Amino acid sequence: MTKSVDVLSTLQREGIPVSGTVIRDSGNGDHCFVYIPVERNAEGHQVPSNRSLHRVRGLLKEQGVNVEFILSDAHSQDIEAGVRATLLHAYGEELRNVFLSIKNKSAVVWVEQKKTIDASVRGAIAKKSTVFLHEVGLTLDSLLLTVDENLPGKLAFLNAIRQIAPADMKSIKNEFLTRGFSVPSDDWLNRKLDALRKAEAIVRLATGQYVVSARTLDVLGTVRAGRSPDVSRLLALAQKCR
Repeated sequence: MTKSVDVLSTLQREGIPVSGTVIRDSGNGDHCFVYIPVERNAEGHQVPSNRSLHRVRGLLKEQGVNVEFILSDAHSQDIEAGVRATLLHAYGEELRNVFLSIKNKSAVVWVEQKKTIDASVRGAIAKKSTVFLHEVGLTLDSLLLTVDENLPGKLAFLNAIRQIAPADMKSIKNEFLTRGFSVPSDDWLNRKLDALRKAEAIVRLATGQYVVSARTLDVLGTVRAGRSPDVSRLLALAQKCR
């Protein structure tokens, strides 16, 4: 019995679903990659859980096979969710979050780290990302740390939205790019906007557009004049909301 069959047999016995076949690492005969489809249950928990996967990986290691799981979000078929699930499963102690931006057939993986990542770990993350992206027809353009890039912070968000409000996500993204900021992905942008909304720093209108809240306007300050752009925008918004 080959080690590939051993891996599949062990996973089947432990109730872990497999998508495709076992992929051998050409540089290391005892190392392989296995695609695992994951989904979310009614409580929003990942199935199979990371705890189950870590336990099975340990069993396989005892058999002399070092397995790397590539997790694929079977429910949404979302590539970014798959990359995130895969990397957070493997490097949950080092990474806080993962985002993906795609252009043509290449992708940039952005990782938000919990602690400093050394070169060897960064190389391993890039390798795992490459394997996952290859399966969906993409190549890894680069692996970037969010801490090293020029990402917009809270003040940049508030100033941009104040300037172009009412603004949808596309307009906000374009405004940041025009100002020389990097935007990892639409999901990253949406998460930041949602956090600001929950903090009552911005307001999401029924149209899906965003404006800064009255509290934010007070903090940022405004021009108290009849031709103030802030006053004009507030009057226009009040008219729309009638």
